[in-house]
Amino acid sequence: MDPLELRANGSTLSGNGHDLVGPFTLTGSRESDGTMRLLKQYQGQHAVLYIGRTEGEGTIVGRWSIANLCWGRFALIPLGELTRDMPIAEISLPAPNP
Repeated sequence: MDPLELRANGSTLSGNGHDLVGPFTLTGSRESDGTMRLLKQYQGQHAVLYIGRTEGEGTIVGRWSIANLCWGRFALIPLGELTRDMPIAEISLPAPNP
C-alpha cells in the first residue's frame, strides 16, 4: 500500500490512498468516547468499514468488516515522528481463531 493520508478536522476524519485493490477515499468520525469510524470506499467497488480506537503513540487498532460478510483486525501506525496530517501505514493482523 502507498502511504495513506488520514486527516482530522475536529470530529471529522477524511483521507485517501491506494492499495492492491485500487484507489480509495476515507470518510469518518471520531466520537466523544474516542471510538473512530472510517469508511474506506474503493472507486467503483466495495466499501470497508473500520471501527477502532487510538492506543498510544498514535496507533489506531480495531476491526474492519465488508458488508458483514468478512472481517479482521487492523492497525494504522504513523510513520516516523508524529506531525499534523502525516501519512499512516496500514497493517492487517490475522483474524483470531474461533
